[in-house]
Amino acid sequence: NVGMSSFTDSKEREEQVDFVTYFSAGTLWAQPAGGDVDPENACGKKVAVQATTVQETDELPARSKKCTDEGKPAIEIVPFDSQDA
Repeated sequence: NVGMSSFTDSKEREEQVDFVTYFSAGTLWAQPAGGDVDPENACGKKVAVQATTVQETDELPARSKKCTDEGKPAIEIVPFDSQDA
């Protein structure tokens, strides 16, 4: 059996199934031309993500926690169930 999708390899998943890493996933931030959003300083910003991705479950919550730990406003995470919004 094989599964191919936008799910990524993780230690927890490796405990359940064998993974063959055939691509390297990453995160890109998009914004309108002339925008001033810096991913390293997105505190207080509204950030849209695809629902149930690592960006929603891990990356942005960690970035948001860093913001609040530093006394800055949290990142407002806005998940979307599809990419056609």
